Amino acid sequence: MSLKKCKSCGEEISDTATKCPKCGDVTNNPMQAIIGVVIFLAAMWYFFGYQGIEKQVANDAVKEYNMAVRSGSSTDICVHAGLVSAAYSLAHDEVNYKKWKKIERNKCPY
Repeated sequence: MSLKKCKSCGEEISDTATKCPKCGDVTNNPMQAIIGVVIFLAAMWYFFGYQGIEKQVANDAVKEYNMAVRSGSSTDICVHAGLVSAAYSLAHDEVNYKKWKKIERNKCPY
């Protein structure tokens, strides 16, 4: 059995130990590092990448609304305004959701 020194307190511990019995510090375990990196990347994707997709969908819905304004019927314009407000709702963008709900109310005769 070989020994190594704990990087925190200097205590000699087993080469296969994952935690120092004296100070409780976690030693360098490659699998723990890999798991940590995967969790970090997943969190970054969720908070930045995933929400970016929802905002892109909302931006695309605005472009479609503008196309309907240029060449669609009043029904098309009404429907697309509703789609834009729904897209902003899914993106959790309350400011733009409220703005587009107002536009939808103004464009839809019902």
